[in-house]
Amino acid sequence: MHNGAYPFVWPRDGVYAAVTLDRTGHTNEAAAFYRWCRDVAFRDDDCVDGGKGVFYQKYTTDGYKVWTSPQLDETASVPWGLYYHYLTTGDTGFLTNFYALAYQCASASSEGSCSNAQVFSAFV
Repeated sequence: MHNGAYPFVWPRDGVYAAVTLDRTGHTNEAAAFYRWCRDVAFRDDDCVDGGKGVFYQKYTTDGYKVWTSPQLDETASVPWGLYYHYLTTGDTGFLTNFYALAYQCASASSEGSCSNAQVFSAFV
């Protein structure tokens, strides 16, 4: 995650990179990206089940928001990537450890995010 030349992460692009890593047999590296999503990348607290809200557009590699516009595509791609990782590895422990991340992203993408309600109301 720290390449020095471009120290930023777009979660959606990170998911595509993680899927590529899975497809090429680099499953530990792919899992590390999802740990970054779960443990490092800042997301506002959300009122839905006490979880976290949407991912933002762009982060530093240490998880700080750079572009603070909430993005549904950045958020909705994460559960898909998690599922792809599981299909690749068959690791049920991974599902257990990342269930909350998948659930929070799916909820924020489909039900709205209380902390970002003004963004979603523009789409209704």
